[in-house]
Amino acid sequence: NARENSLEKVGEKFLASVKTKPKEGGANSAVIKLVANYFVAPIKNIIIISGHKSKNKKIAVYM
Repeated sequence: NARENSLEKVGEKFLASVKTKPKEGGANSAVIKLVANYFVAPIKNIIIISGHKSKNKKIAVYM
């Protein structure tokens, strides 16, 4: 677990670090909130396409 939530662009990808433990989707929710804040988009427009149980995720952002 990270010390603080952060989202960093690395090349064409993003590196997200969240404090929340990966239990019951808590970490996924935290990542979705980070992405929504970064893109200034509603949370409902951020969808994890693949990697729900993995550290590597593919996420769609609908603007």
